[in-house]
Amino acid sequence: MVIEFSTHYPPFSEKTVIILTNTEKARVLTVNGREVTEHEEITVNVTEMADFEAQKVAQITALAKKVSKTLATFLSTTCTAAILCVPEVNREQLLAAMDPAIVAKCETIIPKNLSAMKLDVVMRIVLEH
Repeated sequence: MVIEFSTHYPPFSEKTVIILTNTEKARVLTVNGREVTEHEEITVNVTEMADFEAQKVAQITALAKKVSKTLATFLSTTCTAAILCVPEVNREQLLAAMDPAIVAKCETIIPKNLSAMKLDVVMRIVLEH
């Protein structure tokens, strides 16, 4: 899916990868100028555990590892900037499980769960942050 965001906002000056996460999945977007492209959805399958909290930690850790790899790939091939959107409640846990070198390359980390929102709404929130 490709959209263009409003001319009320300035275009992105460099090709940027944006990752939208929650505890179960992540959506991968790229922005070039005003054009936003949705690429893929990252999901993880964690074996069910009796301890709900342990399962949640395992799921966030597995997601963080996949997000790190995806960001590394985009930053080494097609993008020069990165933005990460992660719910505030999971922020510390997700960032701790990610590759620190990749986290350092994220120019902005937005503490919001935008993973289920439409692209136009996501872009408005990202641009206003």
